[in-house]
Amino acid sequence: MAKRFTDTEKWKRVWFMELSPVHKCLWSFILDNCSTGGIWEVNWKSAEFHIGAKLPLEAVREAFSKQFVELDGGKRWFIMDFVNFQYGALNQNNPAHKGAIKELQRYSLLDDELSISLPTNLLEAPSKHLPSPSEGTKDKGKDKGKGKEEAKDKIERVSEFVSMSTGEIGKLTEMLGEKRYRRAVEILDNYKGANGKRYKSDYRAILNWVVGRLEEEEAKKGKPVPKRASYCDKCGEEGHQGYKCPKVRYGDPNKAAEGIRSVIESLKLQGGEQ
Repeated sequence: MAKRFTDTEKWKRVWFMELSPVHKCLWSFILDNCSTGGIWEVNWKSAEFHIGAKLPLEAVREAFSKQFVELDGGKRWFIMDFVNFQYGALNQNNPAHKGAIKELQRYSLLDDELSISLPTNLLEAPSKHLPSPSEGTKDKGKDKGKGKEEAKDKIERVSEFVSMSTGEIGKLTEMLGEKRYRRAVEILDNYKGANGKRYKSDYRAILNWVVGRLEEEEAKKGKPVPKRASYCDKCGEEGHQGYKCPKVRYGDPNKAAEGIRSVIESLKLQGGEQ
């Protein structure tokens, strides 16, 4: 039975917190079923069977858009951060790494120093994918104008090695504040420049690990770390998490009151019979 490390910190990351319960389950399924090199052979029938829910592909792709790269025209997914998390720096002399290295080299996903390096065609080519069983027939005109909308959100080079869209820059600035945003960019820029790393999304890299590094840095300096906002994956409102959602836990207050009255009446009847 294969054993793997699991990232317990993912529950604190914004992108994971915003996933629906079904998508959280799907993400765990993919990580458990991908290869040692982090490549998942796409199998929607198996995923839907084990999860017990339909998986409309458009929603899945949107939820995980920054976490994977498609290979073989969508027949396989490469999970971006899997290898770095499971193995750290790959070593050709480590028997536990050899299988992953061989597979990643087959898809040209490693550079000469055995670091993850995505080929340009994967970063720039439009994604092609296989339909999921629950996807059905697509309306060919559904995505008309989508390219025009995306073109409005221009990619800007914010430092020597870091680039993000104007929308992503705005989100990070709002979340971190101007000064902390600049420091987060500096951390990522230094890391990429020193290690030759490339990410499909620098924005997601900042959310995934740079913010955590920034908070560790601030904690060492004795600075108060701003509390991150929590979002409910049930109702979407800010200020509480799904397991504490009052709308889900308590439901309709009128129905709850009716249920309580019913229990009281039942107890009165039982007391009268004794």
